[in-house]
Amino acid sequence: MAKLPILNFLDYEIRRLNIRARDDFEAVRPQKAQIQSGFTVARSPEEPQRFRLTLMCRIFRDDPAEKSVDDQNLAYDLDLEIHGEFWSVLQISPDTLPATLALNALMILYGVARGVVGQATGGGANGRMILPTVLLDDLVGRSTENPNSGVAPDSSVLGSPSNSKQEIDFTTGR
Repeated sequence: MAKLPILNFLDYEIRRLNIRARDDFEAVRPQKAQIQSGFTVARSPEEPQRFRLTLMCRIFRDDPAEKSVDDQNLAYDLDLEIHGEFWSVLQISPDTLPATLALNALMILYGVARGVVGQATGGGANGRMILPTVLLDDLVGRSTENPNSGVAPDSSVLGSPSNSKQEIDFTTGR
């Protein structure tokens, strides 16, 4: 029997997508700007294996009034919030999500965000913008140090598969 994946991606919802073409963009120079990202986790009280992860991503240039931004070059200012619905075959604590699940969910959701931004800017004034590849390990690692984040180190909360013979309906994740 084939092993079940530990995480099923059920759906996503774009909650906020603001993109503004910058007039000061210079296409001949490489893009360089600030990226700010974060995430939150929400759990289903009825289904402890189901969770929602929200990814927030903002890409912007620093304010020139505050510091020199001569080396920064950005095609678009971006503000994005996207929710992802996930379901895990693992028995997980109702209070915390294992870091491994959070990291995998973030990687999936960030890939969706990259596609959404690429599609949205494909016909834009400054050409297509592809979000840069990022390492999300540090973001998830820092969240395990905050007891209010809902994410915990794997060793403290990771359970075993709920039923290794379980069949999953991929339309509902159950």
